[in-house]
Amino acid sequence: MKRNISLFYLYQFFMSGQLSRGILMLYCLRLGLSSLEFGTLQSIYNLIRLVSEVPTGILADRVERKLILFLGTCLNMVASLGLFALSIVPLSTSFVWLAIFFALDSLGTVLASGADQAFLYEELAQHQHEQHYLKILSNSQVISLCFLAFTTALGGPIFQVIYGAIFLFQAIFYLGAGLAIGLISTPVNSRTTPSITTLSTGTTAHFKQVVQSICSNLKLAILITVMVLVEVFINALVRFIQGGLLVLGLSPTAISSLIGLATFCGILGAFLARYCQNIPLRHFLLATALLFCFGSFGLSQGWAPAVISGFILLNLLMDLIFPYLSHHINLTLPSEIRSSVLSVNSGLVGGISLVIYPLFGWLLDHFSYSGAFLATGGSLGIVLILLALTAYTKPLR
Repeated sequence: MKRNISLFYLYQFFMSGQLSRGILMLYCLRLGLSSLEFGTLQSIYNLIRLVSEVPTGILADRVERKLILFLGTCLNMVASLGLFALSIVPLSTSFVWLAIFFALDSLGTVLASGADQAFLYEELAQHQHEQHYLKILSNSQVISLCFLAFTTALGGPIFQVIYGAIFLFQAIFYLGAGLAIGLISTPVNSRTTPSITTLSTGTTAHFKQVVQSICSNLKLAILITVMVLVEVFINALVRFIQGGLLVLGLSPTAISSLIGLATFCGILGAFLARYCQNIPLRHFLLATALLFCFGSFGLSQGWAPAVISGFILLNLLMDLIFPYLSHHINLTLPSEIRSSVLSVNSGLVGGISLVIYPLFGWLLDHFSYSGAFLATGGSLGIVLILLALTAYTKPLR
């Protein structure tokens, strides 16, 4: 078990080598795209995420999760190599090729989402150590965030000097992740790959079981909704704040460094998560909603220190709530639908992002960054407060 957990840490480490994270919008703007077109690309990314999350989650519940994770790294690597090639030979149809590579990257990410958490939980459960899941997931988050912060900050200087080479280096990191997951030993009770006929005949019943589990459990529905709303906003923020910081006069190097700093500060959230296990869920949800609103208000001030402080706070919050909520979700679910439900969570992120990302792009093209952050962050904050109040008024089992 220790060897597999160490390889899982290594997999998470390499998957965090996202050098383009802090400059992706700047890369697209350099290719001549508008903010709205960039938002459209993000919508394509999330459309793929929406339509493929549940099918891939069901697949991950019924075949070896190690294989699913490996296929995901391969698609991420191909997408990065494609974006590198496009930076060398820009085409008149750049938007079309960008859409293709964004779609491939989305599918690769979808294959890993949910399956990685389920793999870790079941690896521990097989050895009767599932009580350590929150601690180990928190450790994994800290490792990932350390490297993600470093590579995010490094992406800016590389972008300024050699432009698209960041995608080549990023592909190498994905290759390392694929090798790490490939070296994980298959557990004795690993799933055998079913035939296509078996997969198709049971998929409908499996999906109905997943939907019924979510709809009949208020606690599960609230947990998933909170995770989805916070993740949607933070993901959009990381992409669109690049333009806002550029308007404030920051260089690409400074922008990527600040995003890296915010990511690094998230390590504190991931570390603190291990000490939140005994906090009552309703108190935790209310604190999450209030901190989210406070961070969103800081973003809307149009003053660099307030914007940066709000951005750092929201990143810290995301990395604090993820292990805590994931722990509660995993405790609520049986093994046979665990990946599927976690994939529904990620699929909802993609579905809501289909609306949020073009809305962000439209608001940025027609209004100010402050107005865009206030409108979207304020609306989501109100929903989070209502969910927290629901947890106070309804019994959660």
